Amino acid sequence: MTPMALAAALSLLAPAAALGQVSPDAARVLAQARSASGGAAWDRLTGSWERGTHGPVRYETALDFRRLAFRFENTVAGQVRVHAFDGEQVWDAAPGQAPKVSRDPEAVREAITTAYVSNNGHFFPQRFPSRAVLRIGVDPAFDVVEIEPAGGRAFELWFDRKTALPRGSSTAAPSRSRWSSPTIGRSAR
Repeated sequence: MTPMALAAALSLLAPAAALGQVSPDAARVLAQARSASGGAAWDRLTGSWERGTHGPVRYETALDFRRLAFRFENTVAGQVRVHAFDGEQVWDAAPGQAPKVSRDPEAVREAITTAYVSNNGHFFPQRFPSRAVLRIGVDPAFDVVEIEPAGGRAFELWFDRKTALPRGSSTAAPSRSRWSSPTIGRSAR
């Protein structure tokens, strides 16, 4: 077994931190990332709003940094679709259909995760409790932090060791999936 493979295997055996607990190593990486991307300026923000286009799709995104909530609106060929989360319920509205409101546990769990990632919840540990641990031996160019927001699912954030800036995130089970990022565009495996 190579040293890298051994380190990765041993990291899987490390005890996971309890929810609401951030390991000291993960806290260091997250603090460096926060500092590198604006530092204390994050404390003055209450949310964000963005409007733009991706090819034929017009979109508007509203994020609430005070709570885990969002509203995503996409318009294609004049047809508007809305996906939103108010912290308790998931809302979906599609053209020609009555809006759907769901408290389904899986839908809420995914919405919490989406809101946490979109809102950079890791910059606000007192506001948005989570479990976070530094993954050891995953990639020498990156610090990889596994995060599980309260009520959400676990995911990984990848931070460039040279700049401390985020460079990607996992899309499935931590340390078991391939990931890509528009910034990096490469696989972790």
